[in-house]
Amino acid sequence: MSREVDTEHPDQVGSLILIGPEGVPGDEGYDVNGVFIDPDAEPTETALGEIELSPLDRLLVKVGSPWVVGETLKYMMARDELVTPEFAARFGRILRHEGSRYAVALMFRQYAAVMHDPRDLEPRLGELEMPVLLQIGEQDPLVPPAVGEKFHAGLSRSTLEVYPGAGHMIMEEATEASVADALRFLDALD
Repeated sequence: MSREVDTEHPDQVGSLILIGPEGVPGDEGYDVNGVFIDPDAEPTETALGEIELSPLDRLLVKVGSPWVVGETLKYMMARDELVTPEFAARFGRILRHEGSRYAVALMFRQYAAVMHDPRDLEPRLGELEMPVLLQIGEQDPLVPPAVGEKFHAGLSRSTLEVYPGAGHMIMEEATEASVADALRFLDALD
């Protein structure tokens, strides 16, 4: 499942909107609390594109449960009360689409691999010369505002928006503000 990323043609990307971007650790490293990995494991040189799901991961992808979906959403969001049974059921339905659970499980495996990978993308941020909008939840447990500030400092043309009272899912927790900011950013490109 390896995929080459074309880094030789940056001119083909006009702008970026990054919502809760990962790849640059915070000052204290990555917070592995709540992530099912061994924080004492040795770093690996495995390319993220080569990570595959274990047999247990594949079983969990097929089984899943409303409780797991709800608890995951509660971890990612700043306000538990937003995670109603209906809200969790909607995400559960999305996960039941062909390939969705596999993609989500693979995303979490990649996230775990990034935390153990000694490479840090921060030194490469200066290579991105296009306009970048960074959208970060003030209470994001995965990508705290300090990470957004590191991205912002390393990028030559960025705008950083931090959303009060929002966690990792700003599109659900700060919908109107994040959409307005994205539209304003896109309008300014014309």
